Amino acid sequence: MSYPEYWTNPLRAESEFTVVSCTKTAAGFEVGVKENVARPEGGGQAGDRGVAVVDGKEIIVEGVVDRGGIVTLIARGPISQGTRGLLRLDAEWRRSMMRTHSSEHLFVAALKTIRPALTMGYIWIDGQHGTVEISGESVSLEDALAAEAEVQRIIYADAQSTSSIVAVSELDDKVRAKDGVKTKHEKVRVISFGKFDSSACSGTHVLHTGDIGCFKVIDFRKSEQGTKIEFVAGHPAARLCSDVFNAVMRRKNDYPFEYEQLGAVIDKSKEISDQYELLLEAAEDTLVRHLTFENIGNVSFAHEYLPGFDPARVRNLTKKLPVSGRAAVLLYIPGNKPNFTFVTNQFTKAAREYIDEAVIKMGGRGGGAKDVYNGGFSSSDDSKERYTYLVDALRQRLSKD
Repeated sequence: MSYPEYWTNPLRAESEFTVVSCTKTAAGFEVGVKENVARPEGGGQAGDRGVAVVDGKEIIVEGVVDRGGIVTLIARGPISQGTRGLLRLDAEWRRSMMRTHSSEHLFVAALKTIRPALTMGYIWIDGQHGTVEISGESVSLEDALAAEAEVQRIIYADAQSTSSIVAVSELDDKVRAKDGVKTKHEKVRVISFGKFDSSACSGTHVLHTGDIGCFKVIDFRKSEQGTKIEFVAGHPAARLCSDVFNAVMRRKNDYPFEYEQLGAVIDKSKEISDQYELLLEAAEDTLVRHLTFENIGNVSFAHEYLPGFDPARVRNLTKKLPVSGRAAVLLYIPGNKPNFTFVTNQFTKAAREYIDEAVIKMGGRGGGAKDVYNGGFSSSDDSKERYTYLVDALRQRLSKD
């Protein structure tokens, strides 16, 4: 049997190839090659990508797939049958794939140590992140974080990866293998990371776990179908941890607290947020019940300055307003980018005809349906004055109607 070189030399970035076919598709050109020069998409993994160099010309290769056992490059341009070329892999994408994929092996192994009865579902690995879905035995966030800590420990242990070709009949029970692998193949490749994990796998992996560098769970979601966990590894994980820590550090300087208190700080923030939401609901209820109208000719006009509200809440509020007869209401939200909603009732003209000119004069923009005009401003300068200007402009315009 001939095995792909990326099994033994995954860091090789350049290989020569011979084109055996070229087919135009909606996605570009599928270029089949004779040599096993790249890892195709499959088994829950994205394929390699890079550049094909032919006669000094570079052609982008956006992915690699398997077409009936033939390694096929998804290229942006055609390459004639019989042509010889050089494939230069995106080395960073390949290395990121190796880190993410190896992390997935270790993470799943750690989860199975914690929850032996769990069943793995959908898995997806690419050069940016990984996703695993779990059914069977329930997995908690604390289980996932405990498994994350174990992965990080194995990374620091810098265990060497080894691979071997093993007959299915001789597979050790401890070797993890996806459903159907043992029935589809007589021999399988087994990848091991020291004593921590052994799995039947045809993908690319780091040579030492220390090359992963960093591993971080970034999302945990439960549903009726099971549990979905997303993670990152290598530079994306290190960058994320750094960004989050720096965000905390900046706020620590402005609002002094100890790092150990961060959980309590966030809990307090949530408590304040919940109380603030209740306060807004109470203010909204009061506004609906006690909105004050003034008479301008044969029009009832009301206006409110609503700091702390947001556009979605105000739009919902307009549906609850006690508006009857010929009436108009302006609701203004101050902030970095002030917003407002102007609503009319039983007017023959569109709402914009009463306010659009004043908005434009103040440097704002807006639009909407016949009875509703939503607008805003790009700066917060003189927000109260701007609100007062709009109210006065509406009074003058309504008085002429």
